[in-house]
Amino acid sequence: MFFLIRYRFDWDGGKKWSLNLEYGFPGFRRNKTFPVTADPATDCQPPAQGQEGFIRLPRFHFDKERARRALFRFLSDGPVLGAAIRFAFRVAGLSMRLLNPTVECEAGDPDPLRLAKICSMAYSSRTLPFMHRVRIVPRFQDRNSTLHVKVNGEFSALRALVFFLAVLWSFPAFTLLRRAWHGWRNAELDGWRKLGFSMITRFS
Repeated sequence: MFFLIRYRFDWDGGKKWSLNLEYGFPGFRRNKTFPVTADPATDCQPPAQGQEGFIRLPRFHFDKERARRALFRFLSDGPVLGAAIRFAFRVAGLSMRLLNPTVECEAGDPDPLRLAKICSMAYSSRTLPFMHRVRIVPRFQDRNSTLHVKVNGEFSALRALVFFLAVLWSFPAFTLLRRAWHGWRNAELDGWRKLGFSMITRFS
């Protein structure tokens, strides 16, 4: 008996969407719905102003120009980019395994030929990763172009804990720290890095 989390996401193709969560042990679940029917930009409240000067740090000399050059060298470093891309793909795969979603898209269009093309494209893309979880439901009776997306899935708290541990384990902290220290010690730029840094600082 595990603590389960079940979610359902509905989107009608416009500004209306809703998220339904069910969580708890089997037989003792709670339900919570988050409907949104307005423009999210108008619902955001302005953030409260922070307390400036609450913690005063001691002053020390910091070479900002050297830090900028080191940061540019770090961001343009090949091993750093490779580690970041591998970590992003790793997190994406772990997230899909955790959420285990099933997507149902209801597409409607007054033109049957166009709707048939959409369904054929979706069917031909089922060989791609995770596309076999997507199901297209055509709606020939709609007089306007419509799109309704439903995402369903569930996962347990144990699987969520394993997911976070796997993400922490796969994070390339040693590689990033080593390359950051290398960029700080070799902050002098040359070649295309020097040209790129000069162009960025000129137009910034």
